[in-house]
Amino acid sequence: DMDNFKYINDSLGHKKGDEVLQISAKLLKDSLRANDFIARYGGDEFCIVLDIADKSDLEVLVCRTNNCIEKYNSTSSNPYKLEFSMGYAIYDYKSHKSAEEFLKLIDMLMYENKQANKNKLTICAPTNPVN
Repeated sequence: DMDNFKYINDSLGHKKGDEVLQISAKLLKDSLRANDFIARYGGDEFCIVLDIADKSDLEVLVCRTNNCIEKYNSTSSNPYKLEFSMGYAIYDYKSHKSAEEFLKLIDMLMYENKQANKNKLTICAPTNPVN
């Protein structure tokens, strides 16, 4: 979920908002592997499906995404800063959760991350890419 996207749309206009969505999608895609799937899920939300079974591999990818966004922000002259809140987990086949139940879990985790982002800054160390 893009943080403060409404502010960008309201203050800079919907054309700029559309550009920000395109930039965000490109940054997310650039952080992923060739076989990962990304789609716009809602107004300012993206859904990414990964073939990852190990939590540490997932955390590497999340940090790589955060680093890519931070690099963009540090080099951009735009009057806004891109920020994302992410919910993520490894699906446990033994849980027998439906896709809808798993998405609800991811959504809950995203809102927890959004609240944490408001309270503190999370820094990820540069990492090696997941193959």
